[in-house]
Amino acid sequence: MRSVGDFSVVQNKAKQSQFGAAIVRTLLAGMLAVLMAAGPARAVQVEQTEIDLVIDPNGGSMTAQVRLHVTDNTGNQPLVCTFLKPTRMDYCREAGSGRNVPYTFQLTGSLQNGIYQCTMNLGRLSRECTLELGYGYSSKDFYGYAMNPTTLDNFTLGQITSQAAHSSHLFYYPYTDGLTGKARIAITVPQGWMGVSAGVLQEQESVGNQTRFVYGIPYASGLLPYPFAAFPYVVQEAVYQNRVRVGIYSSTADIGYAREKLEFLTTKVLPFLEDLMENYSLPNLRVVETFLKEGNIGLATRGLVMLSQKMWFAASIGALYTSLPAIVLIDECGQQWNAYYVQFPNYLAEGLSQYTDDLFFERFVNSNRMAIAMPYYRKAYTDIVDLLNQLKPLKNAGQSIGQAAQTLGKTVEAITPYWPYASVGEVAISDPRVFPTLYFLKGALALNALRTQLGDEQFFAGFKKLFAVGTSQPVTLDYCRQCFESVHGASLVDFFQRWYNEPGLPEN
Repeated sequence: MRSVGDFSVVQNKAKQSQFGAAIVRTLLAGMLAVLMAAGPARAVQVEQTEIDLVIDPNGGSMTAQVRLHVTDNTGNQPLVCTFLKPTRMDYCREAGSGRNVPYTFQLTGSLQNGIYQCTMNLGRLSRECTLELGYGYSSKDFYGYAMNPTTLDNFTLGQITSQAAHSSHLFYYPYTDGLTGKARIAITVPQGWMGVSAGVLQEQESVGNQTRFVYGIPYASGLLPYPFAAFPYVVQEAVYQNRVRVGIYSSTADIGYAREKLEFLTTKVLPFLEDLMENYSLPNLRVVETFLKEGNIGLATRGLVMLSQKMWFAASIGALYTSLPAIVLIDECGQQWNAYYVQFPNYLAEGLSQYTDDLFFERFVNSNRMAIAMPYYRKAYTDIVDLLNQLKPLKNAGQSIGQAAQTLGKTVEAITPYWPYASVGEVAISDPRVFPTLYFLKGALALNALRTQLGDEQFFAGFKKLFAVGTSQPVTLDYCRQCFESVHGASLVDFFQRWYNEPGLPEN
């Protein structure tokens, strides 16, 4: 979330900062969920993924060797995964026997974001088997971008350059659903560089003029693939509460910002989030600076947060915690709970995340935060819906985006983010067709209305109960409702129906 701390100062910046990169993350994750839901049933499971990457930044290339440990192969279902099509595919075979495994690639997203569906025919293989894949990417093919629908600029999903390499969203290995399995990722980089991923660093060894970093990741990746980054990083570390190793990975030039972030995380953000929700469940939390060709991003994957140097990392948090770097760090760390520890649907996760940001500012910045923020959210929601309702009849009548802009006296740029949703208009925020910004806004408004109805004692008890038990499986709106009902002692069916399953904005 890119929520804003001081609305009186930054309302004019809302489009750039309040919802920015998080919406793109939401769109990509939502698109992935649609692709996965539309595919064949997945009887085949990948229990462990072993990835060996060799990154040659000067040559602009990366080679990969991957082993997939497969269970429940009945021979009736192919292994279907999301996979960025390699520049070259050296082999896809069964380990041991060396038998070739037939595979196909089909583009299922747009070329710029590189979402392909790879189907592997496992019919001849045993119920439990191991697949080996060898392939490589050039810098030209290991690249993707998406448009931020709020700021209208592009941001990089992954890249290899002579200065740095990373992947935040690119599916550089065969990815199934992110709900099961574990991984081991080895990253070999030039000496003086570091390879970074999630999990626990198990090995670091010199291999000629290169260094190899091996990470053991004892958990599934979640909605996005396991990330990686490579750069001549320096690391600032601290152990939080004698149980969580927190590391900030930055360029030498940005060490000052890294130290500031480490203090902010360990003295303010993590204590606040643990008090609100539950203890952080992983042994590590890494915050990694990335150097994008295009745009800016704040991204949370399980156990790791990526922040682009421009805008998010190389800027001061400040004493009042209202800066953009402070806001994005609070938000992306909060995602460790509401998107990964418990996997809520996006429309719930992002509303929870938005309100979590608000609660942080209520505690540390301005006790009147909700009185300021909620009317702003309500107006922003209404303005977006009004525009969608104006666009809907124009689009359904066959007007082009240029004609619609002229009809409404607006620029094409002003309506571009809304145009893909114009034929739908306003729908319930639980509807996958909803314009994403609306569930940020309405989700936060819903939680604040629930807090008003229940009172602080019951509300915060129910909020904490949401995170009492971690699960790698997605939870539902009913789960959320039942957590609050268990402390309230009465039905909240009507409340959740009105706020989440119906269009419109209730008065309370």
